[in-house]
Amino acid sequence: MLQTSDTELKKICSVIDERKVIIPFSQNSFVCKSLNTDKNIAYVDLSNYFEIEEYSLADRIVSVQCGIKIVELQKFLVSKGLWLPVNCCDEQTSLLDLILTGDADPYENVNGGLRRHLLGLSFILPNGQIAKSGGKVVKNVSGYDLTRFLLGSYGYFALPVKAQLRLYDLPPKTLSIGIDSPNFAQLLNIANKIISTRLSLLSLDIVDRKLMSSESIERGVKSDRLRLMVTLFGDESQISKNTTEFRNICKENNLSISNILDRDEQERELRQLTAISSPKNKFAQTNHKEICFIDILCDRQKCGALLQLPDLHSKAFTFRPISSKLRVYLNSSSEQESALDSLNKYSIDEQAPLVVAYNNNEYIRKVARLGNRNKLMEETIFDLKQRLKEKLDPDCLFNPFVDL
Repeated sequence: MLQTSDTELKKICSVIDERKVIIPFSQNSFVCKSLNTDKNIAYVDLSNYFEIEEYSLADRIVSVQCGIKIVELQKFLVSKGLWLPVNCCDEQTSLLDLILTGDADPYENVNGGLRRHLLGLSFILPNGQIAKSGGKVVKNVSGYDLTRFLLGSYGYFALPVKAQLRLYDLPPKTLSIGIDSPNFAQLLNIANKIISTRLSLLSLDIVDRKLMSSESIERGVKSDRLRLMVTLFGDESQISKNTTEFRNICKENNLSISNILDRDEQERELRQLTAISSPKNKFAQTNHKEICFIDILCDRQKCGALLQLPDLHSKAFTFRPISSKLRVYLNSSSEQESALDSLNKYSIDEQAPLVVAYNNNEYIRKVARLGNRNKLMEETIFDLKQRLKEKLDPDCLFNPFVDL
């Protein structure tokens, strides 16, 4: 444990001393009706805690305060010829937002996303003390890796305040490609071939075109067009070779491709895709209509069958083939409950275990495991989380609106 003399961290610790429930997001970041009625809540703001404390060009390591905006961090790194392979949905997204949500943006294809780039954390515990996990080198952990455990925990156990990140050389060139088709199975087949061909990928997503506009989903615009969005990276020769292979795969399926060569246009497409797949996405935040979503982790080849379930059929969705992450958008909490029942029945009937995550009126984030799973393993993981919560936060002051 370390005590801090840092002014900003002292402010946060003083808030913790008030014994209020700590929510490590801004008040407008997440919609949860149960939060709106609880007056004993303190929203922690790290926006003034944004310094780059240390970096090494040779070691490809940077130590930063977690309030730093991703856009500002990338600007600094690009000026040094380096890069952190993560994207964000807007200019206000901070490193803390990505760590808390474990948000896997389209760049997760590069070495597994933030989970692989995060080397260490300093974090504030519910007792106001500061602890550390991980470090500044890749292999620096013996025993359980608490850094990875805190990633995606929504501040349930502790509040990350500083991070050590692994960096990479800035890609010399990128190329974004779009393929349109009304047939999900066809696009998934192409995605499978792309994955097996081992092209140099930054992103690979299948998305409903109607999700590319905020107005579309709110107005219920119909669209039978799906798009496979791909971003390649490398030098000129790598891009040329990969594009040729890509064209050959599409030609076999009688589909044409559209290249997006302009860097700014590529960035707009990726940011839009990131906004769709982010837990903080604007579709779930709209004040005009209740939009719910369910995140589903499933076998890649079973995704098509899930999308044919009556409660999911025709709903807007995104699918990330490499990580097998499916997000389905629904129009109300009642639709969400019905879809969860259908998924559970499918999981049991087909003996296909599923992990789902969603938000509702009670939780900012709730994770459920459906179907007949290894009960011993599930109990072990659940018990571990419960013991850690009881050890670090016996009074349940840190974000109790999460069920992991």
